Amino acid sequence: MDLGIKIEIIRSKRRSISMHITPLRTLQVRAPQKVSDKDIYKFIDKNREWIDRQLKTFPQDDPKIQKDYKNGSEFWYLGKHLKLEIKSVNEIRVENDKLLFPNFLEFRIYKELENWYIKQAKTLITQRAETYKKQMDVEYLSLTFSDTKSRWGACTPMNELQ
Repeated sequence: MDLGIKIEIIRSKRRSISMHITPLRTLQVRAPQKVSDKDIYKFIDKNREWIDRQLKTFPQDDPKIQKDYKNGSEFWYLGKHLKLEIKSVNEIRVENDKLLFPNFLEFRIYKELENWYIKQAKTLITQRAETYKKQMDVEYLSLTFSDTKSRWGACTPMNELQ
């Protein structure tokens, strides 16, 4: 079976087969330990239309490999294209259509931008959680962030947002 992408099969103690496509355009199939390869490939073939639709939403090349971290490179932030400008500033910030980056941190630009995006996301999500808490007249005990690949959020029975 040739999908034009790498297929990675992960077997574990689970009851069902699931799959998703990673940002690096790999089809990751999770299956119970006792399911045969033949059954896994039948599952993949049965869901080929879904796979094709998902692949159309991904860039053709790996964005991590293709991304340049130099003046003029484009980055997305809150639905807007921003042009990276490395200059003499004290912190990473957005001004108009520019993403300003301190030149003294240029040697570790990838990590600094990654940390900046994470910080911005935490701030925005915390603000939105507070807004919806008031609108819905509910309470939550804590808001926890973690680095996961597929779990986007949950609320535990103890009213903890994860």
